Amino acid sequence: MLSQDQEARSDRVCLEDSEVKQHMPASAIGRYLVALVAPLVVAGVTELTWPIFEQSPVSLFLIAVMFSAWYGGLGPGLLSMVVSFFSRITSLSRHTLRYGHEKRRLVYLVTLVAVGLSISALSELMPPDKAWRRRQP
Repeated sequence: MLSQDQEARSDRVCLEDSEVKQHMPASAIGRYLVALVAPLVVAGVTELTWPIFEQSPVSLFLIAVMFSAWYGGLGPGLLSMVVSFFSRITSLSRHTLRYGHEKRRLVYLVTLVAVGLSISALSELMPPDKAWRRRQP
C-alpha cells in the first residue's frame, strides 16, 4: 500500500511529465534546419529591400542568429552565424563594388562574427529551466 505522501509524489511526477510533453523539445534536425533557413530568409528579405538596409546590412542577420541560438543553442547559433557570414560576403561584394568600401565591408563582417559568437555563447549560459526547447526527451 502506498502512503498518502507517496501517492502525492506520484501525482506530482505525472503532472511534471505531462508539462514536459506539452513543451517537447525540438529535435536536433529541426534546430539545425531553423539555423540554416533563418539566415537564408533574411538574405532574401535583405536583397528585396536593399536600399533600406544599405546602412546596416548585417542587422537582420543578427536577428536570425539570435533566434537560432535561442531556439537551438550554441551549435545552431554558430551555424546560423556562419551561413549569415557567407551570405553577407557574396551580397556585400555585389552591392559595394565601389572603390573605398573594403574597410566598411570588413567592419560589417567582423561585427557580424563578434556579435554572433557572443549571442551564441550567451544562449548556452541560459538557465536550464529557460532552455526547455533544447532538453532531450
